[in-house]
Amino acid sequence: MGVGCPARPLPQLPTALLDSQRTIPVSSHHILERHHTRVAWTFPSLATGYYWQPVFKEFVKLFKATVIFTDVWSGYVRGCEGKFTVDQRSSHARSPYEQGPRFVWASPSLVPALLRFRPHVVFTSGFHIWTAYLLLFKPFMRWKIILVWDGVSPKLTDSGRRIRLMWRRLIARYFSLCVTNTRQGAEYLIEAVKMKPDRIIQYPYQVPDRLTLCAESSAKAVAGRHPTFLFVGALVYGKGIHKFLEACSLLVRIEVRAFSCTFLGQGPNQQEFQQLADELGLHEHVTWLGPVPYGALGTYYSAHDVLVLPSFGDVWGTIVPEAMLFGKAILCSRHAGAKELVREGENGFVFDPADAHELADYMLRLIWNPEMLTSFGRRSKQIIEPYTPERAAAVFDQTIARALGAAPGATSCANPARTNQ
Repeated sequence: MGVGCPARPLPQLPTALLDSQRTIPVSSHHILERHHTRVAWTFPSLATGYYWQPVFKEFVKLFKATVIFTDVWSGYVRGCEGKFTVDQRSSHARSPYEQGPRFVWASPSLVPALLRFRPHVVFTSGFHIWTAYLLLFKPFMRWKIILVWDGVSPKLTDSGRRIRLMWRRLIARYFSLCVTNTRQGAEYLIEAVKMKPDRIIQYPYQVPDRLTLCAESSAKAVAGRHPTFLFVGALVYGKGIHKFLEACSLLVRIEVRAFSCTFLGQGPNQQEFQQLADELGLHEHVTWLGPVPYGALGTYYSAHDVLVLPSFGDVWGTIVPEAMLFGKAILCSRHAGAKELVREGENGFVFDPADAHELADYMLRLIWNPEMLTSFGRRSKQIIEPYTPERAAAVFDQTIARALGAAPGATSCANPARTNQ
């Protein structure tokens, strides 16, 4: 649990979210009104938000008058080209490898663009400056503002940052509803930001799409001794890569050599990590493949046995559900929101990223018990199966219905990330 969140049970959330095996009801009137409802999504940056695109693709099937506004856009992934409309504003892009909290600045040109579009509903991706613009014009435009809150990490819940917390408490009261990706995110909004539980919907909406992840082929060879451990992400210290390498070296020291690790990604600390791997005697166990297209990741998930996320602070960690979709065992940091998808001893383990010995121990279990790879992978598929871009779009549809007053009565919230599958 993040710093500043009391360790007590989250109150029952009286939302219209149902469990993952049931349909989400909306009124017939709302279904008819979808064609007339204009929806805006505001993201200061979608530089690495490829995982959002399958959700947008499904969402516009329900709400055709939808525009995604962003300052930083890296282009469509294969299979999503032209499926939804992106309005890119201009601003200074922040490096995706920068670590730590920050106040996100984004172009004020969003305001005239929104005034022209005149949305009925606006999804905003955080407590950033664009949200302030939305709130400023809300009394005049009367749009419904829904917060899309990916979650929190220990860095984002540091109790010492009181000014930012005061800002969040001030503007949170003006959101119609909030959809949060994680249980921990809901706890933070209730306990720290003081949002009312009945305005919060918790559902994992950052979910993978197999066709999108397999849309492109990759010519890079995947070589290594099984079991193979895979890391995907930015090569920066905040991702805990140095501790992952340390864990590997602990295995080598006790003459455990029947394993290999692959690193996909790039970053400012890449050379330092490669040098560290050599110093630890891991040159025969570690392969650095650099960045690959998002649409080619499926090739690498399929070719490996275990996904490792050793991050010191990840709001979610989309690589976890992506790997689960391909039936992989998971070793996940306790500081990543996606740990909520890991069932201890069923599809993986959650570990302290600062403790290389703990990670090495879990790796050793999987090396010595290869049958666990099969059972864990099968369980991963079962857990992630209900969570699809189609269902995420349905959750946002139902949220709009509530915000516009077109949803049926609220029902109690089952926590999808912890339901028994």
